[in-house]
Parts: sequence; structure tokens; C-alpha cells
Amino acid sequence: MTLKRLIKKFLNVFYRPLVVRYLKHDRRYHFQGLDIVVKAGVFHPGLFFSTKLLIRHLSDMDLTTKRFLELGAGTGLISMIAARKNAVVTASDISRLAINNINENAKLNRLPIRPKLSNLFDDFAGEQFDVIVVAPPYYPGNPVTERDYAWYCGEDFEYFHDLFAQLDQHVAVGGIVRMILSEDCDIVRIREIARLNNIELQVVVDTRVLWEKNYIFDVRPIESQWRKL
Repeated sequence: MTLKRLIKKFLNVFYRPLVVRYLKHDRRYHFQGLDIVVKAGVFHPGLFFSTKLLIRHLSDMDLTTKRFLELGAGTGLISMIAARKNAVVTASDISRLAINNINENAKLNRLPIRPKLSNLFDDFAGEQFDVIVVAPPYYPGNPVTERDYAWYCGEDFEYFHDLFAQLDQHVAVGGIVRMILSEDCDIVRIREIARLNNIELQVVVDTRVLWEKNYIFDVRPIESQWRKL
């Protein structure tokens, strides 16, 4: 058995059950001067790599006055970083628990963020954004509880079918979309679904953190630009 497989076996047997137990209670998390409440059942941004990698990627971007959307925002940490960079921020999630958590954290840190309860873009009719950031669920399986929506994208990757079908209507001309995926997921399948919707995924960050390789993708139309409404 390779070292990589041994590490993943250890994670499945020991680490993940500890994380699940830890997240059964509300927690506090401090990051770059922000005081974050992590409600029980909401994705914890400090226990996984994706949030910090996206924040690092956004750090050099000028977000001033940009219409910024974090899809599947969880605690809203990325949204709060964007708000501190003077973006006009919307933080959406399908989970009402997460939306309440975002609202609490925005008030706690005195940052102007609009929480939005929505399944992807279902409640965003006519709205467009200059920057969209997505840390999607990518394990195949149907979510049952609210917390499951942070992990499972549907048996047939329905999340990605819906995301890529709707995306073109909500990115402003010249806008950018960034999505992070782990090597653990079926990137080939996700790319195929994107192509069915005239979208391609181009790697802009390729990095390994400890046992896991992560990719940040520039999500863009195969044609020259996002269409106008």
C-alpha cells in the first residue's frame, strides 16, 4: 500500500470521525483578525484547505466596488475577506442554518454582507456579478440533512449540471469565476459536464497541502466572453 493510500485510510478511520464529533457543537475560529462563529453542522473553514487557498488566491485581486458572490458560503469567511477589500458582497447558501451563521458573523465583525438563501441561482433572477467564488460539494450522493449539502453533489452530479447551466446568466461581461476542487473528486466528470454547457475549466493554481492536492480553476465560456442578459 502506498503512503498516500495509508494516509487516506488513516483519515477515514480516525481523523474524519473526530472532525464530525468536533463539529457537533458551535465553535469559534479566528482568522486574519476576524472572529468567526462556526455553528454546529456548518462547514468549518479552519479544518479544511479549500477556504484558505481561495482566500490566498483572492488576496492580490482588486475587489473594490466589484459585485462579489460566494456560492455555498457556509460561515461566510471568504465573503468577509472580500468585504474588507471593499467589494459589494453577497453570500449565498442552500442551508438556512448557514445563512443565519453568515448573518451572525457579518454583524459580529461589522461588515456589510448580504446573506441570500438560495439553491445556486434559483433566487437571483436578473442579477449579475463581477466575481463569483465557488467551493462546491463534489462527492456523488444525495444530500439528506442540511449539513450534507456541503459534501454531496447528487448521484449524477446534479449540482454541477445546474451550476454550469445557470452560470452564463449571472456573470457580468468581463467577470471572473473561480472554483476549487480536490484531487479526491471526479474532475474528469465535472469537466465533461462543464463542456456540455459550453464552459471550460482552466487550472490557475495547482498545489499540494500535506496529503491533498487542490486545484483552483478559472471557469470560463469556451466562446470569448460571458453573454449579456
